[in-house]
Amino acid sequence: MLKFLRNKKVQHRIYLILALIIIPPFIFWGVFTSSEDDKSGSELGKIDGRKITAQEYLNQYKAVQRQAQMMFGDRINEFRGQINFKGEAWDRLLLLAEAKRRGVRVSDGEVVDWIAKQPLFSRDGRFDAGFYKMVVTRALRVDTRAFEEEIRQTLLIQKLRDKVQGPDPVQEEAVKLAVSFRPKENPEAAPVVTETPLLTKADPIPDVEYSEELINAAFTLEKGSESEWVKLEKGDYKIKVIEKQKSNDAMADLLQKLRGKLELNLELMRDIFTPSSPESPSTPS
Repeated sequence: MLKFLRNKKVQHRIYLILALIIIPPFIFWGVFTSSEDDKSGSELGKIDGRKITAQEYLNQYKAVQRQAQMMFGDRINEFRGQINFKGEAWDRLLLLAEAKRRGVRVSDGEVVDWIAKQPLFSRDGRFDAGFYKMVVTRALRVDTRAFEEEIRQTLLIQKLRDKVQGPDPVQEEAVKLAVSFRPKENPEAAPVVTETPLLTKADPIPDVEYSEELINAAFTLEKGSESEWVKLEKGDYKIKVIEKQKSNDAMADLLQKLRGKLELNLELMRDIFTPSSPESPSTPS
């Protein structure tokens, strides 16, 4: 058995299966009707007078979905209803245009460095180029060059964010939480406790089903206080506020200003998506 598992071809299959479990192939919900080729070059909108084709927009739409896959893994279906994929794709285009206007750059080395540090592409604690290519092309369903360009764009937006925030930004409240969970099948078990990064009200609580009650508690409780247990579909959840601080809101102000430069072809937007919205899509067979 061990000899079988040491076989490199077998190992690649096992790792790919694990990657497919971690990143379920749900992407590209409701994108384009059968007449995609006829519409891909059509003008879907303008940013500061520059034409944005349907294909440019869909590239960013798919990039947002891939980011969501990598962020939420096999829990993506719990969070997809909270993500405005259509709007996020336009925001990426707006921010990339602004980054270009400001002369923000990301080198090839920075892209390579980011990819090499991602646990998803590692085996035995080290980056594996072959496994990386397999995950990107077969699990994320995109060629490596296009994926690396998406990463470059994401890093450009992050650099723009850092530049915009500056030393003295506008602030909004953010919290860091300890989340306790008891599964429905075993409510008497000792709760599993995980800590979140800093979250604003616009952020979903990672690994927790959506609950307005928990989100409200997160921003009304004092530091050190905890909520009551809240019953959700998969079990009981409780949160404790372990940190409160101010988080930068300058990017929200910038986006609000940039959105005023956007002109949309709403008729074509309706045409290129199937009747089932990407925000509440039906899974393709």
